[in-house]
Amino acid sequence: MNINPVLLKELKVKMRGWRAAGIIAVYLAILALVAVFFLTTAASDMYTSIINPELSMGSYTLLAIFQFVLILFIVPALTAGAISGEREKQTLDLLLSTSMSTLSIITGKLFASLSHIILLIVASLPIFSMIFMFGGISLVELLQLLGFYIATSIMIGSIGIFFSTYFKRTTVANVLTYGAVAFLTLGTL
Repeated sequence: MNINPVLLKELKVKMRGWRAAGIIAVYLAILALVAVFFLTTAASDMYTSIINPELSMGSYTLLAIFQFVLILFIVPALTAGAISGEREKQTLDLLLSTSMSTLSIITGKLFASLSHIILLIVASLPIFSMIFMFGGISLVELLQLLGFYIATSIMIGSIGIFFSTYFKRTTVANVLTYGAVAFLTLGTL
């Protein structure tokens, strides 16, 4: 099985440092704080032994929306500088002089960036399982939500890679990626 060399190199470099673990820790801490805050404020009857499935559905909806917003902010930051960052570091010419096709370089960069997002989505499963334990949602709904997150991440990541290849500066690619994401989320309402 041949693994894309760009993907393999990016995964080794990005997962080696403390930044990947720090992003996961902060991401899960934010989601856990939102879940605990909602469950404690919404549960006014703490002394009853009946678990309200409507409370579980409300917390599931809130967490799903909050995680979606976090994905909308994190994916462009990870993908918009993939190719333009190589251009700014003046290593893109070296990468293009290899025997790899441009398609494999771009897909390697895209999947390396998306691997972090997929790791964040999978790492959030225990927080959603806390809500799953109270009832009101099924396993199929949870898997559909995870599939939606992954599909959305691929789409936004592709937009970020497009702007990263089209523009030479990372800041321009970041701004335009966030603008396109803002238009797709707010402009299509």
